[in-house]
Amino acid sequence: MRYHIEGARYKYGRVIIKGWAIGANAESKVHLQVYVGKTPLTEAQIVRIPRPDIVTAFFPGTSADLYGFRITFSANTFRSYDLRIRSGLSRKIIKINLTEIQDTGTILPKGMKETIRRFLHKDAAIPVPPSAPVRPIFMYQPLISVIVPAYRTDKIHLREMIESVLEQTYRRFELCIADGSASGEESEAARIIRLYYPDPRIRIKVLEENKGISGNTNEAFQMAKGEFIAMLDHDDLLDPDALYETVRALNNDKSLDFIYSDSDLTDSDTMRFYNPLYKPDWSLHTMYSANYITHFSVIRTSIIKKAGGWNPAMDGAQDWDLFLRVSEITDKIYHIPQILYHWRVAESSTARDIGTKPYALDAQIRAIQSHLDRTGRNGRAYFEDRVSYLIRIKWDSAKADGTVYVQPGINLDSESKNELLSWTSQPDVGMVMPAVLDASDSIVSMGDIWTEGEIKTLYRGVFVHTADEWGNTDWYRDVDQVSPVCYAVSGAAIKRVGEPGDDLEEYCRKVRAAGLWIVTTPFARVYLQDGHKELAAGFVK
Repeated sequence: MRYHIEGARYKYGRVIIKGWAIGANAESKVHLQVYVGKTPLTEAQIVRIPRPDIVTAFFPGTSADLYGFRITFSANTFRSYDLRIRSGLSRKIIKINLTEIQDTGTILPKGMKETIRRFLHKDAAIPVPPSAPVRPIFMYQPLISVIVPAYRTDKIHLREMIESVLEQTYRRFELCIADGSASGEESEAARIIRLYYPDPRIRIKVLEENKGISGNTNEAFQMAKGEFIAMLDHDDLLDPDALYETVRALNNDKSLDFIYSDSDLTDSDTMRFYNPLYKPDWSLHTMYSANYITHFSVIRTSIIKKAGGWNPAMDGAQDWDLFLRVSEITDKIYHIPQILYHWRVAESSTARDIGTKPYALDAQIRAIQSHLDRTGRNGRAYFEDRVSYLIRIKWDSAKADGTVYVQPGINLDSESKNELLSWTSQPDVGMVMPAVLDASDSIVSMGDIWTEGEIKTLYRGVFVHTADEWGNTDWYRDVDQVSPVCYAVSGAAIKRVGEPGDDLEEYCRKVRAAGLWIVTTPFARVYLQDGHKELAAGFVK
């Protein structure tokens, strides 16, 4: 018999234990039971969970996979608990020390957790520095108002959200909560704050009625006194350094108006953090595909006021709509390349499935279309289909002004050619390229990104329609350099820097230096045939 406790939590009188256990073979039964002293704790809930990773590691080729488990029970520190695991003749009794759970997050002996993790996932342990670095004291210390719209928030999730704010390493903040749950009476959230969090920096307003996500957010915004607004959902979590890193960025550049960070997901029990999203730097064109920014987002208060706050007509895409309106006011937007926000995957969360909020789909299109109309971009936003919900922009092709360059032997169909040329109608676009694929629909290039000292090709070797930690292959992307296989150059770029020559990298640098964007559109494709070299010389206009 083998087993592993992957995590354990004890908070607010509730214990949650997650892990897996297997017997001698794939069909072996494994029994689990929590005991109080010598008596089985019958009210303990034990749920079996599919674990395909365990199947792959121990029983490849078999179909059974309910090797994971999640155990939940109420507990107190005055009683003694243990977990008993049995399979065949094998027995194991694991003592459940509530204090140790709080300190270590597990009930396993020291070292065992890391050994099994490395066996399963074949990765090295992350080295821990011997001591934390000394942090500078910032000269500029703005008050940051963390605003939270709340509605019927799970009590434990609410407390975890509040504690994630109170644990911030930057201390000059306030937490403003607008709760639409109780119709004017003391809400459960207000009671929790009164009993457990008597901190003057925490203020809650109980609304007379629920005004929806935008209305409640606006109410929280009206409570704020800070120079900057940090947006936080009522059941999500901030990394302890979220505000610190924000203020660090502001001390490096006080002109910043809009700051956002990378993020990941956490489960309902806050036991697992997964699916990181490493976001691109600010890209208006990617915002036409998805609200990739979401959280953690901090915006200057005066900018939000100028933008008009959150629009209740855009509920479901209210933040997306606000970000687009903010981008029409300021270009002082900065990306912190660190995970500072943990988005909880609850049953009703769009982190789980956009289908949980179908009204959000309509709002997404309206948010983008409203932006296009306000900025006079002459485009129409729509869903490519109602299965994948890929958002596409149809530009006014009558205003296209560009030249397409394609290597000999490459077949560029008329639809892809028109897609490329349509982007040249945009005054801020200098070059545009298609997705370059091989015969298996594997990506050869979606453009190059210039990083420190090297050039990286976006999504090389990844199949189309793939979502991963870098986003999605179906998003519009701003890149630094096109593939020489096929690309279009706008009339604006030719007017400013001339036509492209033999040195495509240098030409792309000139286009970017001229203030023009280079875009990859996933809705245009070209295929490399067997034997065709991507970097072959020459092109045909």
